[in-house]
Amino acid sequence: MSEFSLNFDDFSSELDALSEVVAGPAEGTISILSPRARISAGNAATLMLAAIYEEYIRQQVMSAFKEKCLRVNGHSEFPKALAGKVWKKALDAMARTQFSRVEERAREIEENIRNILDFTLRKDLASDVSKIVAHNVNNMRPQQMAELFRDIGIAEIIGKSCNDPKLKALIGIPKKSELVSAVTLRLDAFFQRRNDMAHALQAGRSSGPVEILQDIELFRFFGNGLASALDIEFPVLEQEGLEA
Repeated sequence: MSEFSLNFDDFSSELDALSEVVAGPAEGTISILSPRARISAGNAATLMLAAIYEEYIRQQVMSAFKEKCLRVNGHSEFPKALAGKVWKKALDAMARTQFSRVEERAREIEENIRNILDFTLRKDLASDVSKIVAHNVNNMRPQQMAELFRDIGIAEIIGKSCNDPKLKALIGIPKKSELVSAVTLRLDAFFQRRNDMAHALQAGRSSGPVEILQDIELFRFFGNGLASALDIEFPVLEQEGLEA
C-alpha cells in the first residue's frame, strides 16, 4: 500500500469519528441539546471538518514532494519558483515566532535553518523541507490546494482528483468538466460557510447534521480521488538488484 493510500486511510478514519459525533444519539432517542447547543455543535463540527481536511491535503503534499525528490535528478525538475517560495515561507514563519520559543527549541530551529539553507542555496534535495512546502497561508480552498501541488510540479490536481465514481454519484454530474466545476464550487462554498461561522459565531445559524454529513462524504470521495491520482502520478518504482 502506498503512502498516499495510508494517508487517505487515516483521513477516512478521522471522518468516521466525526460522522459519529455529528449523527448524535441513536434514532428514536430524545436529544438533550438545547437549540443554542445544537448551533454550537454544528459550528464545531464544521470547523473540525475543515481542519481535518486541511491536514490531509498537507500530508499528501508532503508525501508527494518527498516522493518526487526521490525520483528527480535535481532542482531543475521542480518549478523554478519553488526554492524562493520555501525561503519566503520559512522566513515568514520564523519572523512570527516569539524569540523565547526559538530559544526553547534552539536545536530544532538550528536543524530547520540548516535544512532550509541546504535546500534553497545548496540545492540539496535530501534536506527535509516538506512541512514548509506544504504550509498553506489561506484556507485550503481548491485554488490554494492547486497552488501547493503546482509548486512541486503537479498540475491540474483538482481535475485529477475528481475520478471517484462515488463522487460522480454524489454530485450527480457524469460529464468530467462539469463535475470538476461543480466540485470546485461545493468546496469553495464549504469554506465560505466555515469562515462565516468562525468570524460570526453569535449569528445563530449553523449547518445541520444532514448538511455536515453530506460535506463529510464530499471530502471523503474527493480525498480518495486525490490519493488515487497521486498513485498514478507516482507509480511504484521497480526495485533493482533483488534476487528472484
